[in-house]
This record gives sequence, C-alpha cells and structure tokens, in this order.
Amino acid sequence: MIKFGIVGFGLAAKVFHLPIITRLQNAAVTAVYSSKPADEIHQVLPDAEVFNSVDDFLAQADVDVVVVLTPNDLHADIASKALLAN
Repeated sequence: MIKFGIVGFGLAAKVFHLPIITRLQNAAVTAVYSSKPADEIHQVLPDAEVFNSVDDFLAQADVDVVVVLTPNDLHADIASKALLAN
C-alpha cells in the first residue's frame, strides 16, 4: 500500500486531492499535518494520524508520499524539508 501524508487540510485537500487519493487502489492517507483540530480531520479521515507541527509530521509520519497543500508561499520550504526527511 502507498501511504500518503497530507500537509494542509483546506479546500485544495478536501475538494481536489482527497477525493482522488481515497479512490486509488492500494493507497491510503495515513497522516495529516494541519492547524485544524484533529476531530475535524478525523471526520473525513478517521484512521489518519494527525500532527500539530510540520516538523513532527516529517520526522514521525509513516508515509511514502507527501502532498503539500498549503498556501503557495509555503510550498518550497515544506517541500524542501520533506525531501530531506528520512
């Protein structure tokens, strides 16, 4: 199974990316970083681990793919950190 991690849980995540990812065979969203409350995220993704810090997400989330869905001015920093994370 391909494990996806989502960074950002706004309109782009809910309307565009999650409907596609959740329909893929052998794929699941297993982790989310967002400033939104965990219970709001669990209404949509009940089994996802929720992180309050992007650094914790990148260090601890068990994911194969990181999807950065934050405002555009934050993409480069988060994507760079994701590429360097183990």
